[in-house]
Amino acid sequence: MADKGIAAKLVGRGLSFNARSAHFIGNGFDWLFNRDAMIKSGRTWFELVYDGDPMAVRYYSLPDDKSIKLADGSSLPIQREQHDIPLVLVPPLGVITDTFDLLPQRSLVRYMVARGFKTYLIDWGKPGPEHSHLGLQDYAATMFKTALEQIRAHSGSKQVSLMGWCMGGLFCLLYQGVHRDPNVKNMITIASPIDLHGGGLSAQLLPVLDAPAGLISRFSDFKIDMLDPAKVSTPPWLTTLAFKLTDPLSSITTYWDLLTGLSDRDFVESYSTTSDYLDHMLRYPGGVIRDLAPQAYDRSLAAGKVRVGEA
Repeated sequence: MADKGIAAKLVGRGLSFNARSAHFIGNGFDWLFNRDAMIKSGRTWFELVYDGDPMAVRYYSLPDDKSIKLADGSSLPIQREQHDIPLVLVPPLGVITDTFDLLPQRSLVRYMVARGFKTYLIDWGKPGPEHSHLGLQDYAATMFKTALEQIRAHSGSKQVSLMGWCMGGLFCLLYQGVHRDPNVKNMITIASPIDLHGGGLSAQLLPVLDAPAGLISRFSDFKIDMLDPAKVSTPPWLTTLAFKLTDPLSSITTYWDLLTGLSDRDFVESYSTTSDYLDHMLRYPGGVIRDLAPQAYDRSLAAGKVRVGEA
């Protein structure tokens, strides 16, 4: 009897190994040759409320489903009765708009809709070389104002709540500073670059830049805002490289993570979606870099004194 039990365990382990091997090979093949099928970003349906150049506005309406799936495997019932005040999501520049809809089970837009929010999103589009001149005035004052006008007309609500991530949060603050909009009911900013001296890679780089910046200002009248925006606009490949250099070790170790998790389909889909997102950054408008860099460096942002446009 003992011999039969051992044999059964060995057979079970062998079958389990064969199954993992089959999944490993199948997922590896799809990752190499059928990558598009592995990418799950941007799957939530939306209505295009406004379509400009380059900015657009999306509205994520209530789906017909009764619930949505969450990352932990549970289900969240969809709240059919919506809140009166719409929620406006504001992404940063340099990344695709799917940042708020990266995976079906980890989609912020899908979650907020399920929680009863009329969910809108400002899509900054995909800037080309012809958009290099766009600066803080264009994004935080002009386009932002247009987007909110369109959202108010579509929703029927004068009041809005703003939620911005990274530069999106900074745009929220700058918009409110310029327009003093009394109908912005709530504002949430996440990881916005207000004080670059506070920590992280930017804080480590600033002392390195102090010496050359000091020499330039001492022996010349050069200022970064004198540059042609087209000259400082970063093409997509450079934006991608700059982002990855903030954590170069992870850019290498993630390949090991993929290899060790290749037999898990959900993991490979998550990995493929995230890596596709990180590998396809967008052009960063030179006008924004020209306007923002000196004010971030001299801590004008942290002091709450920001120049937008010619003001």
